[in-house]
Amino acid sequence: MLLLLAAVGVAAGSAVLVSGMAASILEDGRVWRTGTVSEHAEVQGTQTTSRFIFRNYDLQVSFADASGEVRSATVSYGMLFGSLDVDAPLEVRFDPAAPGRVALSWAQDVLVARWLQVLFVGAVMVLGFGGFLGWAGHKALQRFRDVRAAAARPELQLLGVLAYSGEVEHSFRAKWNTRSGHVEQSERQRRWPGFTSPPSWDG
Repeated sequence: MLLLLAAVGVAAGSAVLVSGMAASILEDGRVWRTGTVSEHAEVQGTQTTSRFIFRNYDLQVSFADASGEVRSATVSYGMLFGSLDVDAPLEVRFDPAAPGRVALSWAQDVLVARWLQVLFVGAVMVLGFGGFLGWAGHKALQRFRDVRAAAARPELQLLGVLAYSGEVEHSFRAKWNTRSGHVEQSERQRRWPGFTSPPSWDG
C-alpha cells in the first residue's frame, strides 16, 4: 500500500514536471508571436550536456524595451538531440505587458528538439509507472490465487508455512513390540516417511 501511494505521488510529480515543460514552450511561442522586437539585446549563460544527447541552457538576457530602458530576464531551455546555434543572428522579443517574459530566435529554431525532450520524459514516466502498476497487479493476483488455493485445500497452508520456516518438525507415536522386534507405526508416521524405526533386537 505504501509503495502504491509512493508511486502515485511520483506519478503526480512527474505529471506536474512534464506539464510545466510543455507550458514553458507554449508560453515561449506566444511571446514570440505577439511580442515586441528589441532593438538591442545581449545574451550570456551556460550550456550543460548530459549523456551526449540532452542539453540544457541557462541564459541571462539583457535587452532594451520600447522606451530604450535596459531590462534583464532569465530563460532556460532543455532539448533532446539538438543545440542552440549561438553563432546565428539573434533576435529577442519581449511581452510589453510583462517585459520579464522574453523569447529568443535561437530557441524557436530548435522547437522540435525541445518537444522531443518533453515527449521523452513523459514516455519514461508513463512506462515506469505503468510497469510498477503491472508488477503490483501481478503480485496482488498471485496473492489472491494463493489465498483461494489455501482456502480450498487447507493442507497447502501447512506446506506453505513449513516451506517458509526452513525447519520441519513432525510429531509421531510408535509402539515397540519386544516380541516381534518391530515397531508399530502410527498413521501419522506412515504419512510422513523419512523417520527411521528403531533397529530390530535379537533375542
